[in-house]
This record gives sequence, C-alpha cells and structure tokens, in this order.
Amino acid sequence: MTTFFITYLSVWATLCVIALILAIRLGWRLEFTHAVYWRALLVPWKLVTFLVAISAMMVIAPWTGDPTWDWFDAGFMAIFAYAGAPWAVGVLYQGLRGW
Repeated sequence: MTTFFITYLSVWATLCVIALILAIRLGWRLEFTHAVYWRALLVPWKLVTFLVAISAMMVIAPWTGDPTWDWFDAGFMAIFAYAGAPWAVGVLYQGLRGW
C-alpha cells in the first residue's frame, strides 16, 4: 500500500469516528434523526423517482469502465445520496444565510 492511501484511509476513518461521536452527542438536534425527515423522503412520488434513478445507476454501473464501481457500490451511493441530500442542502442553505 502506498503512503498516500494509508494516510487517506486513516484520515477518512478518523473523520467518520468524529462524525459518529458528534451525531450521538447531538442526538435529536439533528434533523435527520426526526421521523418527519424520513416521512418526507417516503412520499410516493419521491420513492418512485428514486427507484427509477437507482435502477438506472445500478444497470449502467458495470459498463462505466471503472473497475471499482459495480452495481453494489452504485446502489449504496444512491441510497446514501437520497437519504442525506436534503439534510446536506439544508445545512448549506443555513450556512449561506448565516444562521
């Protein structure tokens, strides 16, 4: 393994642990821990749109030419994006507003 990869993996793992600790400590103050957030994601039209998009991503994944991107990776990336994007956009908006 290269030094860059080891450094990258170490920093990534450390940041994941820090994020997990912060999420546990902040608990209910984080919007994505509320049922309202998840109910908003489970609206039928959003689910149908998501299912069409994830299906397309998973179908084309093996033919992208990237040996590290398969249908499994495409599925998880789509799920995490669907689950986290509204929260991330909200945080960005609040940050730009100076809240």
